[in-house]
Amino acid sequence: TRQNVKNVTFHCEDIERLRLEESYDVIISNATFQWLNNLQQVLRNLFQHLSIDGILLFSTFGHETFQELHASFQRAKEERNIKNETSIGQRFYSKDQLLHICKIETGDVHVSETCYIESFTEVKEFLHSIRKVGATNSNEGSYCQSPSLFRAMLRIYERDFTGNEGIMATYHALFIHITKEGKR
Repeated sequence: TRQNVKNVTFHCEDIERLRLEESYDVIISNATFQWLNNLQQVLRNLFQHLSIDGILLFSTFGHETFQELHASFQRAKEERNIKNETSIGQRFYSKDQLLHICKIETGDVHVSETCYIESFTEVKEFLHSIRKVGATNSNEGSYCQSPSLFRAMLRIYERDFTGNEGIMATYHALFIHITKEGKR
């Protein structure tokens, strides 16, 4: 792709440590923003390096992503009478939360969303697919490390979220379009 496209700058680096030196007409990112520890700071940095009328486009997972996994984990905690704040996996923003965070300076923000349901033969296959693509949790926080709680979660997931096609896993995709408006 780099050889076939002119006047395009590609950056492949840690977006939270990215130091830009110039302005850009378009900044695009796919499936990166959900792993950030400080989304607002990254957005501010990118927005500052957009040209007037420049566009920032990105996609990220929304709060309904892996809702079956989160519900199963919560039910397993309740079943075991565990009251702490541990979670399993990443927590993502809702459309409204993301819209609020993205309203930076004078940007015109649009957020659209859609959900995809993927099916797996068993929960372990789903969890393996997450690890395989490197989608492990990067945010700070307290996470499940109890084998018995994990086994309970697997049992509940299979019991409560098996459909005709197999084990269900929801992917909630948010698509964000921010235009940096100039003085008119």
